[in-house]
Amino acid sequence: MTRSVPLAIFFVVLISPAASSGSTGNVSLTFGPKLVGGDWIEARPPCIGVDLMCGANSWPVLLNAYASGSWGKGPNSVWDEVSESTYETGIGMTRIWNIRSFRPRIGAGIAHLSRRTHILPGGESGESRFEDAGTRLWIVGGGSWPVGSGANLGATVRFSELRHMYPSLGGTHLGLTLGWGWPTAP
Repeated sequence: MTRSVPLAIFFVVLISPAASSGSTGNVSLTFGPKLVGGDWIEARPPCIGVDLMCGANSWPVLLNAYASGSWGKGPNSVWDEVSESTYETGIGMTRIWNIRSFRPRIGAGIAHLSRRTHILPGGESGESRFEDAGTRLWIVGGGSWPVGSGANLGATVRFSELRHMYPSLGGTHLGLTLGWGWPTAP
């Protein structure tokens, strides 16, 4: 939780001047599963994210910052109860096109991924807690449609990968988006 406070301050500092005149951007919430596959405790844990894109009207790409979290609970291979949460924060660039009312986008950047695991006593092992983290590239694709003055609905797919270390770090994030973009239509 203490890592979330600096990230929230970062988003507020970034969005305040970005939403001024002469700029364009979008803030959206993403809801959906994270596909981690394999025999992990949960192959499709729920995931929630916040995505911010902003830049000057004249820029060919927008700055893109995001944060997401997912969680899962279940038995591991020795039947211990495992509770795990993973977090990602990233920064990069995104290109958005306007094709009639559809706004497709692609982007890429660098992300910091971390996980917190708590193994409850039982089975063959005792209680333990540990954290792991790493940095990797991410790519994103998606699109949105306007549904009112500034509001938009869409879908997105984000891929980040550290599975060579641990199955649940990274993965493919699928989500529906609910956002607000600026400048808004008059």
